[in-house]
Amino acid sequence: MGVYLTFKRDMGLLGLWIGLTVAMLCTSTAGGLIILWADWDREMEKVVERLKGDKNSGGDGESTEGV
Repeated sequence: MGVYLTFKRDMGLLGLWIGLTVAMLCTSTAGGLIILWADWDREMEKVVERLKGDKNSGGDGESTEGV
């Protein structure tokens, strides 16, 4: 949008800043909606399962091969 406003609509630097501002508003709105609509209990369950899997496989994430 910033490139369009800057070059096609001949708004110059102001068009670029408006485009960047609109992009930031869109991404922050989408991020906020994701946070509000997330099933946090399910996300917590997934983290616990992942941690249990890490604990059973050694847990530190580092390989000792070649040492």
